[in-house]
Amino acid sequence: MNIKAVAQQTGLSIGTIRYYEKIGLLPEIARDANGIRNFDNHNVQQLDFIKTLRNSGMRIAALKEYLSLVYADDDASIPRRQAILQASLAEIEDQMAKLQTGRDCLRYKLANYESFTRPAEQKVSQ
Repeated sequence: MNIKAVAQQTGLSIGTIRYYEKIGLLPEIARDANGIRNFDNHNVQQLDFIKTLRNSGMRIAALKEYLSLVYADDDASIPRRQAILQASLAEIEDQMAKLQTGRDCLRYKLANYESFTRPAEQKVSQ
């Protein structure tokens, strides 16, 4: 499957797929005689997995280290892999707490717009 078809199937841009391969998130893709990438279903699954972890907010550096350990398939690296996942989870939970605080503030302001928010806005605008 060519890169355009993979991009359509995964929802990733062609540039992103090339970048992921270049930095080692995706193992080197087999190429045909003309040097054109030839993705297989396993590569698409790898890209979907990478996309899921990136969408979770996992940083590129953490993802790169994690995937290098996964691709090496050495059980001795399991504690490190778990630590990377745990650190990424902690970052997500921190971000979610901040977003929830902001959401709660906005809900309060909207629910109390006439009695609280509007008078506060008037004080600020003067």
